[in-house]
Amino acid sequence: MTAIRQPASPLPALSLPALASLLLSLLLLTGPSSARASDSLALKYSVFAYGLPAMNLDVAIDQNPSAYAMRVEAETKPVIGLIARWSLQAVTVGRVSDAASTAAVLWPEYQDMTSVWRREPRHQRMDFLEGGNVSVSFNPDRNIAPEETVPADQLAGAVDPMTAVLSLVRAVASGEGCRATGPIFDGRRLYAMDLTDLGERNMASVLDSSLSGVAVGCRMERRHLAGKSLNDDGKERAVDVWFMRPSADLPVLPVYMETGGAFGFQMHLRQAEAVAAPTVVTRLPE
Repeated sequence: MTAIRQPASPLPALSLPALASLLLSLLLLTGPSSARASDSLALKYSVFAYGLPAMNLDVAIDQNPSAYAMRVEAETKPVIGLIARWSLQAVTVGRVSDAASTAAVLWPEYQDMTSVWRREPRHQRMDFLEGGNVSVSFNPDRNIAPEETVPADQLAGAVDPMTAVLSLVRAVASGEGCRATGPIFDGRRLYAMDLTDLGERNMASVLDSSLSGVAVGCRMERRHLAGKSLNDDGKERAVDVWFMRPSADLPVLPVYMETGGAFGFQMHLRQAEAVAAPTVVTRLPE
């Protein structure tokens, strides 16, 4: 198990609703790469807002050479929760095509997600079907305006956000750098992820922690393609993500994330370990 101490001076953050929106599509950032085919991983992240510990983010990952599964659980910390309590549970299961190749492609089978915002639960499920179709269901039902509907012919080749960034992690781990993925669909929005290589950075100079060494960075900016706007205020915020191996027995992982400026937020890896038994689903797809 690798444990990392808390940073000394967290950044101020976005408003919580904006932070929650970014968490749904950008904080689901971790995935196995360059690890043994039978590995499962358990990861814990801390998120800071307004200079206070705002949220815990726990990630579990199962993998084999031909399939993957990820579970993300997030919940606001007590201080922030007094203002606006929010929680999330999301599971994505998918397959790895051309697994023996360095150009292996990840294809989701489904994503199942439940969030609770101010005590109001919302459930969403996406099933990725043959032919590029995506079936989406909501509970409670949502009335989607015609101008916010994503045309079916634009969904071909789209993946869910968790799969998209898992693909990015694998690309960074294999030395390909910040490689862009195809279109990303979160159930209501279709967007592309524009990536910029940020080079290298020594994490010891960023975090007051036991995590040290050189990380490689990618700047991520979402670009709207169809469906609902990315943010209610119409502004998109770049997110910088830094990747490295936390220890010799772990794969490359996202260890630190931040938005710049006075209205940024910060997330860092505080604990990571490889576990022997699958934790997300009982059985991965064959």
